[in-house]
Amino acid sequence: MLTIPPSLKHKQFSYLWFGQAVSIVGSQMQVWALFWHIDQITRLPLALGMVGAARVVPIILFSIFGGAYADLFDRRKLMFVTQISQALLAFILYSLTINESIQLWHIYLITALQAVAFSFDIPARQALIPNLVPRETLPNALSMSSIASQIGSILGPGLSGLVIAGWGLSFTYLINGISFASVIIALILMGDVQQDRSLKQIHRRVDREMIREGLTFTFSNPLILSSMVLDFVATFFASANTLMPIFAREVLGVGAKGYGLLSAAQSAGAVTAAAILSQIKEIRHQGRVLMLAVVCVSYFGIDWE
Repeated sequence: MLTIPPSLKHKQFSYLWFGQAVSIVGSQMQVWALFWHIDQITRLPLALGMVGAARVVPIILFSIFGGAYADLFDRRKLMFVTQISQALLAFILYSLTINESIQLWHIYLITALQAVAFSFDIPARQALIPNLVPRETLPNALSMSSIASQIGSILGPGLSGLVIAGWGLSFTYLINGISFASVIIALILMGDVQQDRSLKQIHRRVDREMIREGLTFTFSNPLILSSMVLDFVATFFASANTLMPIFAREVLGVGAKGYGLLSAAQSAGAVTAAAILSQIKEIRHQGRVLMLAVVCVSYFGIDWE
């Protein structure tokens, strides 16, 4: 029998989770709408690849600062700033598109700026979760966060295709901008969050020494480093997803609705696995499970091709 995940029994985390679930749907709508939009403007595969570069370069440059700020400052307040920033950028994208003044460089610039905000938002959010649930409930909370992300990865692209076909591209950007309100409201309802910080952290500022400490810790910890490398390789080769509009148009011959469903299909299995994990209190031999999952993904990916 299914039970309520233990992490959702904690009010502050449940606010964040539901807000995050709604917001991710909107963000995924925009991501896949952008690919379709760029393909409609240029029909060039390289142009689609460049949007990935516009996103990943700011993340690489600013993520180390995002982690430092999440350690030193109020994570809840930091998320207020990042969520409002991303919402405003989505509204700008909507305005440019609805007024038919959008150009390719606008898309790249807004994508890059949202990636900067994202670089500060993710560390703040990930560091905030342990402050919302007890230690023994943390694995379940992280699993539930993964479920929210995967739900967004299914609903977002599917809804994106429907909105594009029905109302037009611009409304996917409008909906995304509005969806950020769900996290902002959650942060308000959450109230103050106790954040454990040492006296040294309270009086410290983000500087070169702090960044160096973070990098040293990461590269000196084999478990963290190997996980990051594994994740990087998987994400790097998964960037072919940006070419999905071309595959939908030229290979399958489908329109916006078919493109949305095609983009959403890849996350269905991930949601199923995450739902199963949410019912498991403790996962043993996590490293072995991770490696087995990667091997299975690689095998079936090669077999499919």
